[in-house]
Amino acid sequence: MKVRTVLALLVSTGLAANGAEGCSAAVDTTSGTGGAGSSSVVISSGGGAVGPTGPSGTGAFVTSSGSSGVGGGAGLAAACASDADCGGGLTCLTDTVNDPIFGGGPAGGFCTLACGGDGDCAAQGGVCLQIDPGQPGRCTLGCAIGPAITSVAGLFDALDPKKCRGREDLRCGKPAGNTGRCLPTCGEDAQCHGGRACDPRLAVCVDKPSTGDPSGALCDPSATATTCAGLCIGFTSGVAMCSSHCVLGGEKLLTADCGGPQHGLCAFRPTANGAGDAGFCSPSCGAQSDCQTPSFWCFDVSGVSDQVHRGYCFAAAPCPKGQADCVAANDANFTCTQTPSGPFCLDPAFPVGP
Repeated sequence: MKVRTVLALLVSTGLAANGAEGCSAAVDTTSGTGGAGSSSVVISSGGGAVGPTGPSGTGAFVTSSGSSGVGGGAGLAAACASDADCGGGLTCLTDTVNDPIFGGGPAGGFCTLACGGDGDCAAQGGVCLQIDPGQPGRCTLGCAIGPAITSVAGLFDALDPKKCRGREDLRCGKPAGNTGRCLPTCGEDAQCHGGRACDPRLAVCVDKPSTGDPSGALCDPSATATTCAGLCIGFTSGVAMCSSHCVLGGEKLLTADCGGPQHGLCAFRPTANGAGDAGFCSPSCGAQSDCQTPSFWCFDVSGVSDQVHRGYCFAAAPCPKGQADCVAANDANFTCTQTPSGPFCLDPAFPVGP
């Protein structure tokens, strides 16, 4: 495996009010210095990215608590096509609805109830997700963040059926003021019906998806309004890129996360996050120039790149003293390569490009 280490992305999670069609919607990101609606993710401390290299470091992330769902069957947060699939008086939110809490329709359907507090969801073993405590919310399952991913192979750890029912389209995230919540998470338009698309910012199905710069573009996480179609995630190195929500772990090649492995990989994460938890997409690449150099470069990810013939964008170590710098940084499998931005320890499987 060429990837030399796993580094963590630590984000401060909160609530951004930037829903589809002007509605507020629950997303596990922070508005940071940009204020409500910026949909940006701010790094509070810790490392850089799950991937070949990047700034090292550690940071604290609060482990959430809450009830956990059971895999499959009917019940709260179960997949559904109609109310009859849910049972227990629950309502099915399909991918064709415009739910004000989620900002659109959950891919795969989502069994829920309206709620004014956790007590309304207790009989179903759930918790209430609210944007405004004075307004109705939606019952969902609580979930516990972690255990953390500790290796690159961990990016594909199996999903726990007791966390968010083990669904590939539900992430365990932390909206502002909440412990873990199971949140709908689409990754590609094919998960949406009726001509709808997967919104890159809210990760639900909508009629008019958010517009802006694509995944991988550089961005400013402190801006009042993001320039990204999705989210602006910042790294402790001081750079930031456009990205989207995804679910860590699970399927390697059949996943819809990040548009599928031809388009991206669910690889960036808060320090404590593991399989089934909220992650963020790294875009795919076929050459070093496909990434936003010199901040990000193209690297092979074992078990995926060899199947789809694509790499993914991560940070790279500089090597002003030549190959010895790559060896010292435990990047001996990478080659000190001269680029228009200077020398970096790069994956020789991908050309520098124009």
